[in-house]
Amino acid sequence: MGTRCNIVLKCGDQRKYIYRHYDGYPSSVEPELKKYAEAIRWYSIEASFAPTHKMLNFYADLLVKHHELLKLEGKYEVTNGIHGDIDWLYNVTIDEKTHKVTAIGYSSARGKDHNPYAMLEAS
Repeated sequence: MGTRCNIVLKCGDQRKYIYRHYDGYPSSVEPELKKYAEAIRWYSIEASFAPTHKMLNFYADLLVKHHELLKLEGKYEVTNGIHGDIDWLYNVTIDEKTHKVTAIGYSSARGKDHNPYAMLEAS
């Protein structure tokens, strides 16, 4: 059984959800998100002219469809929300004006009162 995780890309009031089915531990995902943040930095000037929802679609595609270009090990897919069986939840905050990653955070989604949807509502 894999260690599942979700990544939430946040920019202003817009959200894009990414799912990874296996190797979702911070030791695997956090270094990849740092590479991803560095790649976003190179696209920030072009993306700053796009509406936020289109920019988030582009950034999600960069992680999901172009993971070989970024030399990422994980396989990611776009999803419509937070899965109920994840072990880790990652949040990537992108500044709405500069389109640069301003924060990468994560938390364990498992606990005695595990409810990943409550985490979504709190974010």
